[in-house]
Amino acid sequence: MNDLFDCCSPQRAPDLAMQAEQNNVPRPPRQQPTRLQATMSSPTAHRDDLKRRKPSPLGLVLVMDEDDVVVESIARGSVAGMDSRIRAGDLLLAVDGVEIKSVVQAQHLLVGEANSHVQLVLGRVDEKGDTQSVRRFFVTLIRE
Repeated sequence: MNDLFDCCSPQRAPDLAMQAEQNNVPRPPRQQPTRLQATMSSPTAHRDDLKRRKPSPLGLVLVMDEDDVVVESIARGSVAGMDSRIRAGDLLLAVDGVEIKSVVQAQHLLVGEANSHVQLVLGRVDEKGDTQSVRRFFVTLIRE
């Protein structure tokens, strides 16, 4: 129950959110995602940086923002683009129950067999820009 991603189960997410509210657990301050300029010098790091700019098989272009993986854009006509629930600026928190820590890890987990399902846990800062409240939501897509 202490695991950050216990809420990856759709049945558990509402319980954990209510529990946090009842216990008056303060949310950590969040900033609006900003694009970071990577300063990497090794050839391997440069290749990883180039990889992160390519859309994932689902059509998501992902970037790092401090410690978060953020959806920078969504390719038109892609699986994610046709779905319309995912927006630029959303945080990618988990893929198939695995907590996301890097763009490369996310890209790896998003690849899969055609017609297989992938469940994403995303976070969205509220429209007022209140960076302290991030709403989590689940999106299940079918890979092409």
